[in-house]
Amino acid sequence: MSISNTLRVSGNVGSLSFSKSSTVSAGGEVSVSETLAAAKVGQLTTRTNTTTGTLTMAASHGITDAAKIDLYWTEGGVDGRRYNVVVGTVSTNSVPISGGSGDNLPTNLTAITAQVQVVFSCSTGLKAATLIALLLATSRGHAEFRQADNTVVLAMDLVADQLEFWNDALVLHGSVPIDFTLATKVALTQASSAATAAFQAAVTFDAG
Repeated sequence: MSISNTLRVSGNVGSLSFSKSSTVSAGGEVSVSETLAAAKVGQLTTRTNTTTGTLTMAASHGITDAAKIDLYWTEGGVDGRRYNVVVGTVSTNSVPISGGSGDNLPTNLTAITAQVQVVFSCSTGLKAATLIALLLATSRGHAEFRQADNTVVLAMDLVADQLEFWNDALVLHGSVPIDFTLATKVALTQASSAATAAFQAAVTFDAG
């Protein structure tokens, strides 16, 4: 059974109006609609090097040994983030960290927010994706689509309330990544400690 999906982009730029739509037929779809908890607050209190240090977190942070977390901060008016950071042995509110990717850790004593990655299934049954759409409300964040062995297929920094999509006809990020057929899960985090954030993702795929 085929399903039809329509994506429209329109707007006024200067004295001209622009409008474009794309209809994508697909054999099926997978979707994720989840509310992410508020991130936890803390401070980088030991900066051993650009990838290793110790966080001092507020009480009830919930971060456990060997967890993978994403870190967010603002330093000198510039937003920073580091992903897939590995937690060492937690001692109450002291959380040692190492590894990951993204920006180098900020200056020592910089305030941070941290969130343990939330992982949801998004398997397309190894069929080719035709359209991907992502939206994270109210907060910046990060999404990683991964293979079963945790190899990252597609990683995306998410801007608050900004729709991100991949489609051959309407080019924002361009064509759907060909190896997206291997994605089976998506890992999510958000940066805000003030409130929860709603995340939506939809992937359509070929019938064959």
